[in-house]
Amino acid sequence: MKRLSRGLPDFEGKPETGAPSSRAPAGSPAPPPIPRERPGPRLARRSDVERYFLELYRAQLGAAPGAEAELAVVAGDERQQQYRLRLFHQGQWRERRMTIGALGAAGGSKSQCFHVIFDTHLVVKIPPRPIADLPDYLHRLEKEARIAGRLAGRPCVIPNLAAILGRVKRFADAPEDDAARIEALYRQWLAADPSRQRHLKIGGAFAFFMDLSRDRFLGQVLRESIRGAGRLAAVVDEDGALMDDCAAFEQKYGAEAGSICFELHDLYGAFDDRARRALAEAATGEVVTESEKKDWLLKQAAGLSAGTASRVRPSVGKIFAPLAAELLARRPQTVAAYRRLVRAEAQRRTLRQAKGRMAALAADLLELLAWLGRQGVAMRDLKPDNLLVAGDPARYPHFLSEPGRFAIGLIDLETAVILPADADAGCPQPQLGGTPAYGTPSHFVANAVLGECYHDVGRILHLQDWYATVGILFEIVAGKRLFDRSGRLLAQWLGQIRSRGARPAVGRTDYGSFNSRFWSVAQTEFKARTAAADPWLRAVAVAVPGPLRGPLGGHLQRRGELLRRRIEALVAAGDFSGDFRRRRVLARGTVASLERLTARCQEAPTPANRRLAALLQKLLPLKRAQAQRAAAERALADAGARIPLKALLTMMFEVVAEAMQTASPAAEAPLPLAPGHPPRGTEAVLVQCSHSLS
Repeated sequence: MKRLSRGLPDFEGKPETGAPSSRAPAGSPAPPPIPRERPGPRLARRSDVERYFLELYRAQLGAAPGAEAELAVVAGDERQQQYRLRLFHQGQWRERRMTIGALGAAGGSKSQCFHVIFDTHLVVKIPPRPIADLPDYLHRLEKEARIAGRLAGRPCVIPNLAAILGRVKRFADAPEDDAARIEALYRQWLAADPSRQRHLKIGGAFAFFMDLSRDRFLGQVLRESIRGAGRLAAVVDEDGALMDDCAAFEQKYGAEAGSICFELHDLYGAFDDRARRALAEAATGEVVTESEKKDWLLKQAAGLSAGTASRVRPSVGKIFAPLAAELLARRPQTVAAYRRLVRAEAQRRTLRQAKGRMAALAADLLELLAWLGRQGVAMRDLKPDNLLVAGDPARYPHFLSEPGRFAIGLIDLETAVILPADADAGCPQPQLGGTPAYGTPSHFVANAVLGECYHDVGRILHLQDWYATVGILFEIVAGKRLFDRSGRLLAQWLGQIRSRGARPAVGRTDYGSFNSRFWSVAQTEFKARTAAADPWLRAVAVAVPGPLRGPLGGHLQRRGELLRRRIEALVAAGDFSGDFRRRRVLARGTVASLERLTARCQEAPTPANRRLAALLQKLLPLKRAQAQRAAAERALADAGARIPLKALLTMMFEVVAEAMQTASPAAEAPLPLAPGHPPRGTEAVLVQCSHSLS
C-alpha cells in the first residue's frame, strides 16, 4: 500500500500552496517526486497516473490539500491493476476503486496511452513531448475535432475537455447533447482560474482524455468474444479425465496424438510422487484430489497462468510450482507438442463458434477502410487498441453476429491527416508515428522524403491504412499478430535512428536502404504466417466494398500481365525444335491439362519427356497463380461475391508492397486512391521517433 499524507504534490508536480512536502510513513520509501519538466520524449510512469486520479478523487470530495491519503493495489498484473483509493475527509475515511491498464505498451504510438476505469471508461493519452502551454493544448484538441468533423457518420472518440473536467465540474444549464456548447463552457471555466488547468495535467504536463463509456476497444472484443479467454482452459479441462484413456485422447486430438498421451501419463506419475511428498513435508493439512492435480499440471504444461480456472488453492500452487517447472523443463518436446494440440483444438472451436462474428467484424473493418478513402482521411495508426466497436451495450456480444447492428469506429486521431482533393495542393504533413507491428517505414518519414521516393505521397499515406487493415484482419481470424518479426525490425531501425541524437535526420538513402530490407522480411513473414493459418483464413469469406475493388482489380490486371510475360518467356526458352503447336499448348494450357501432361511424362521418362517435365515443374506454379488471379478477378467483378480472407489479404498486401517496396517515383504504378503531391527538393527531414518502442 502507498500511504500518501499531507502535502501530496498536486497535478503540476509541486506542493500545494502552504502545505509541507510530501512524506511517507516511517520505514517506508517516499513516493517518487513528479518532475516539473521532462526534456525530449518522456515515458510516463504509472505512478504519475495513479497520483493524478487520487488527486482527482480529492477534488471530487472537496477534501483538504493536506488530507491524508492511501492508494493500494488490490488485484491485477503488470498490465492492468485495480486500486483502492482512500482519503481522510470530514473526520472519516472515504474510499473508492479504480482500474488502470496500459494500452499498446508493446507498440510505437506517438503517445503513451492508458485505459482507466474511474466513474466511467476513459482513455488517457500522454504525449511523449510535454505540452506546457494551454493554447497549444487547445489547438491540438481543435485539430482532432476538425478531422472528426470530416469523419461524421462513423463512431469516433476524440480527446475533449468534458471527458475529464466533467468529473469535477458540471454545468446544470448546459444541454447534454450540445457537445460544442459544453466545451465552450469548460474553456471559459479554465480561463476564469488558471489553477484549474491542473485537472488536465499528469506529471506536470497536459494530457488528453477520451470517454469510452458506451463502447469497447476492438482488441477487447477480440479477447472476450472472439478468442474467448477461457476457451483454451476449457480444452485443457477435458484432458485430465483422458490422461488414463489414450483411446479417447486420440479420438479428441487424432491418432498421431496417442504417444503424447502416454508421455503425459508418465509425466503426471513423476509429478504425483513429488507432490505427495512435498505436501506431507509442508504439513499444511491441504487435501488435493488426483483430478485437481492432473488439471493443475496440464494447465502448466499448456502454458496457462496458475490462476486460470484452477481448482487448486494458491498456497498449494506455490508448493507445486517448482516441482512442475523442473519436470516440464526436462520434457520440452512433450510440452511443445501438447501446447500445439490444445491450441489447435481451441482454434478449431473458436472458428466453429465465432466464425460469423469474425466475418461480420472483417466486413465492417473493410467498410471502414473504404469509407476513410472516400472521406480523404488517412488514419496512419490503425490497430485494435485504436478502434472501437459501437453497438447496443445491452445486446453485447450478440450484436457481433448481426451485420448492421454494430459499427467499427475510431479512437484518437493524433496521427491522422486530411488528404487534399486537389493533387497540386500538396499533401499536409501529419504527425509522424505509428505502431511497428501495424506500420511500415513510411509511417516514420516526413512527406518531403516520401515525395522524393514516390509519385503520390497521399496514396502512400492511404495505403498505410491498408497495411494495418491486413494485419488486423489476420488477427481477427488467427488470433495473433501477422507482422511480428517485421514490427520488431522496424522498431530496431527507429531505435538506431533515435540513437543518433535528439533530432536525427533521415534522408532518401537511409529510407530506401532500410525500406527494401523491411519489405523483404515482411513478404517472407506474410507468406509463412498466412500459410500456417490457411484453413482458418479460407473458412472466413467477406464481400469487398466497391471503393476497394478498383485498386484490387488494377493490381490483378498488372499481375496478370506480368504472369503472362513470365509464362511466355519460360515457354520460349524451352527446347522444342520449332514445335510451335507444343509452345502454344504450354502457353495457353490449363492447370489440369498441364498436370495430365506431367503425369504422362513421368510414365514414359524419355530424355525429351524429362526435359519437358522439368519445364512443367517451373510452369505449373505460374499457371496456378494465373488461375487464382483469374478467379479473384471474376469474384471482384461480382458485387455480391464473397472472397475468402486468404485471397483478399494476399491481394491487399500485394497492392501495398507493390506501391511501397520500390522507393522510386518512376517505378510506382499510379492508382487514383487518395491524390496529393508534396513539396519537393528537401534532402533530409527530422523524424520524431516514439518513446515506447520495444
